[in-house]
Amino acid sequence: MGSRLAAVAGLLAIAVGSGVGLAAPASAAHGELRGKHWFVTNPSGCVNVPELPLKVYNFTNEYALVYQNRDCTGAIAEVVAPGGTSGDFSASIGRSVWVD
Repeated sequence: MGSRLAAVAGLLAIAVGSGVGLAAPASAAHGELRGKHWFVTNPSGCVNVPELPLKVYNFTNEYALVYQNRDCTGAIAEVVAPGGTSGDFSASIGRSVWVD
């Protein structure tokens, strides 16, 4: 949990430094987190992805952290911004996604 908080704190520092505003966290993201054959509406917390390779389409209002292992453990492979899509690297190693 500490590394997740450190990652989010790092993102906040980057966002503030670049002039991007972040909303206060809510109980769940609003929107959909999608893959090729799966989706989660208003995700909150860890989503173990049922397909490989992993492709994440983040149609939420929150950042999505792609983790190397299931249960949102291990290294963060990629951070997908709201409205963004994960890249090829995280597709090859990603296994789960965290969204607040």
